[in-house]
Amino acid sequence: MKGDVDEDTTVQVIDLTGIENTGYIADHYVFSDNLLGRSTQTLVRLSTHKGTKRNRAIKQHNLKAEGVSVQKVKQQVVLLRDVRAHPNVIKLYETFVDKTNLFEILEYCSGGRIFDLIMAEECCTEQETACVVQQVMKATEYMHSRLICHRDIKPEHVMIKEKGTLFTSQVKVIDFKTAVEFSTPGQIFTERVGTPFYCSPQVHQGRYTELCDVWAIGVLMHLMLVGYPLDQRSRLINAGIKKSQDMSGHLKGRLLFSQMDWSGFSVTCSDLLGKLLADRETDRPAPRLAASFDWLAQQAPQPVGSRTQISGDECVGLDHVRTTNFKHQLDRIQQKKVNPYNEPVEKLAGPKISSSMF
Repeated sequence: MKGDVDEDTTVQVIDLTGIENTGYIADHYVFSDNLLGRSTQTLVRLSTHKGTKRNRAIKQHNLKAEGVSVQKVKQQVVLLRDVRAHPNVIKLYETFVDKTNLFEILEYCSGGRIFDLIMAEECCTEQETACVVQQVMKATEYMHSRLICHRDIKPEHVMIKEKGTLFTSQVKVIDFKTAVEFSTPGQIFTERVGTPFYCSPQVHQGRYTELCDVWAIGVLMHLMLVGYPLDQRSRLINAGIKKSQDMSGHLKGRLLFSQMDWSGFSVTCSDLLGKLLADRETDRPAPRLAASFDWLAQQAPQPVGSRTQISGDECVGLDHVRTTNFKHQLDRIQQKKVNPYNEPVEKLAGPKISSSMF
């Protein structure tokens, strides 16, 4: 990584101490043909560490792609490095860089994404949902304690460590592309980033705090309980929300959430969901408080630390997680069974947005 100079010389050099490997990645890892994910700027593929024979997920950033800032790529890597110690944040082992790419060596999660469960039309029970929400809330609490706001929590960014029963699973928050540091709790952000479907009203308005993450967890919780609201997504598309800067109809979630959807939930479940999806940020609980709500205590009584014992890369006492595998997902997409709008499955929730698009 030394000698890698960003074109913007006015930006301070970002220190990757602790994760920088100056060797050649091919000397340490064997790449497989199993592609786990891709975008215009990144590839994620399964690989094996030559020494330990352990599976890893390698995220490859194309530093020469249009619109890519080397500094911003390194910044998101540093933010992940600073919170990787939490058991519900994806573990970053090391990085490699050459003239074209930056490689993140990440923990491999064989259980897939929570998004896969939702797209497979498998509504989760309150116990299963509480297990996931509790862990994501704990991860968010830790990130906020480290003065880092994720800003793009969604089912696509919550991975399941192992295949098996969701109630006993361990989940990991991933993708710190839009994450940002803040100096004090309650600091105001104005940059409109994230995925519109999961953004709080304040993010759309361009004035929000770290509690935007709490709203996003509420959306995650709602989708796990009732499934993906494709009919409401259709209304958003038909209303021109996707192409319009005026998202006033989307701001307070009226097109996304209905009290009728909550009628089958327990009282404590509806209480927590209502607080997470409160219109005003001041009415939303901080992650530490939300994690102590009665519903999580009743449905997921064991804290993450006691349910999951972490020893190196091994997770003791975990069952496999119910999910669809990558090939099955591709088959479903090709058969157009889960995509009535002829959109790529990743775009059903809407594209990511940045301040330059507004």
